[in-house]
Amino acid sequence: VGNQALQLQCYGALMALAASSDERQAAIASAGGIEALVVGMGAHVGNEALQGFGCGVLKSLAAKSDERRAVIASAGGIEALVAGMGAHVGSADVQKYGCWALMNLTAGSDERDGSHTIGAPISAVGTV
Repeated sequence: VGNQALQLQCYGALMALAASSDERQAAIASAGGIEALVVGMGAHVGNEALQGFGCGVLKSLAAKSDERRAVIASAGGIEALVAGMGAHVGSADVQKYGCWALMNLTAGSDERDGSHTIGAPISAVGTV
């Protein structure tokens, strides 16, 4: 977690792997990759590139899997996304991948009836 340059390289690799297949996404999750990613994002909130890659990885991992969505949420992934977006309101990549990740986290929920809002994250991020 201490070496930001190394972590950035790892996040780039994770982003490529997570975007490539469901099997690789499952492997990342089963190896504890989600929890490690969230810890790293929390440790380096001020690193724009790292936040952009982190949001991108979470975006891919949250797609098409209720199990991975639950792990992301329980690991503090939503808070990590909001913190990264709030710290980098001027970064198109952080905002794009962060919003996409939040959208994927809410997709496919049987409990979603339209009454839930994401007002807290939106107000935490501010205006772009």
